Amino acid sequence: MQKKSENILASLVVIEQEARAADSIEALGFVITNRTFEVSPYSLGMLWLNDPMKGVRLASASGVVNIEENTPFLQFMTAVHDYILTIKEDLLTGTSFGLERESLPETLQERAKEWLSPNILLLPLCDRDGLCLGILTLTRDKDWRDHERALLDLLIQSYGHCLWAFQQRKVSQKMTLKKLLQSKKVVTACVAFFIILLFPFRQSVVVSAEVGAINPTAITATADVPIGEIKVFPNQVVKKNDILFILDEARHTSRYNVLVKTLEVTKADLLRVRQQGFFDERSRAEIKSLEAKILQHEAEIDHVEQILTDLTVRAPHDGVVLFPSPQDLLGKPVVVGEQVMLLSNPNKVELIAWLPAADAITLKKGADLSLTLHISPLNSYQARLATAAYQAEISPDGIAAYRLKADFVGKSEAEQQLQPRLGLKGSARLYGDRMPLLYQAMRRPLYWVRQKLAL
Repeated sequence: MQKKSENILASLVVIEQEARAADSIEALGFVITNRTFEVSPYSLGMLWLNDPMKGVRLASASGVVNIEENTPFLQFMTAVHDYILTIKEDLLTGTSFGLERESLPETLQERAKEWLSPNILLLPLCDRDGLCLGILTLTRDKDWRDHERALLDLLIQSYGHCLWAFQQRKVSQKMTLKKLLQSKKVVTACVAFFIILLFPFRQSVVVSAEVGAINPTAITATADVPIGEIKVFPNQVVKKNDILFILDEARHTSRYNVLVKTLEVTKADLLRVRQQGFFDERSRAEIKSLEAKILQHEAEIDHVEQILTDLTVRAPHDGVVLFPSPQDLLGKPVVVGEQVMLLSNPNKVELIAWLPAADAITLKKGADLSLTLHISPLNSYQARLATAAYQAEISPDGIAAYRLKADFVGKSEAEQQLQPRLGLKGSARLYGDRMPLLYQAMRRPLYWVRQKLAL
């Protein structure tokens, strides 16, 4: 018996320490509704907190992690507590109260027999001034003995002190906030902050960009055959009449050889018929037919020779060759007029930028752009918007974006000549109209809300 009493007292001390070590109301509620069982066993424990705004509410229950609102059991227990408070108003002043299940009104009896044990004990958790902060409700089949209630009275004093400490923390936070709001410096800073939010700033957005060519020449296929050989590399500087690529000659070469052999045979037949024509009238009649065939074969050979010549595609003028990779083109079947690569003047470049649809801002022709290249992050190039696509398309980054083109500008002729090299990539900052800073800060959140709400 003595050993059991020592164990209960030890549990009492440990539970008090755990209650004081709780770092939140939820953790304290778990200790109160679950750990109190070691001092006095019960079947159900519930912690009700007295909220000045919402009244008494269930904060924690034994064996339950999350309390679901509007459940039948919670509605029933709320009705039980409302009834108890009407007949025992001094419960909120610090006096414990025992109640039997049969004493509940008839409207609650049916559900009480299903959900409640016969004996109910309500223990108020009060602060140092005797103000009730919450109620611990315990139910079980047996009556509570005097020594159990004495131990519970000691324990709920510690619980009440812990609840009071959390309440004081909230009061302290509210007082600190109140002092801040009443401070002239804080008020002045808030007013200045809102004035800054209303001050107009230029809209800007950073997008991916690259240096593109102005009106490049399209180099197209001249026959319906695969590409046989690539003679240049991407971004290579070429001169006029330099060979760019050669289409597959196999089919046309074999046809040329057949035509040449056919022409030789026809010429031999013509020679034989002319020799026989001195003696045979019928042979002289075949001469004109063979001469016509020879002319036809010669015309076909000239045509095939022209095709073979055209299979070698040359540069129409000086410039830089633009295409992805030789491996991507080698052996690719093409048709007449299909673009294979581009030939551009390296001194005629423009800025090509991709404005994502989600970041779209109002832009006008002549709007300022600033390009910063990946290879030279400390330098920037100025440009002015020339054209903007009216419809979004898939950008090289794989997102829906508007294609923008801008012309590079410079304050002096030297700056205008020092344009970035064709093909370089970087990021460009676009500048739009002036708008309040508040609008610019809330533009993306508002866009996200509109997407979620389908506005």
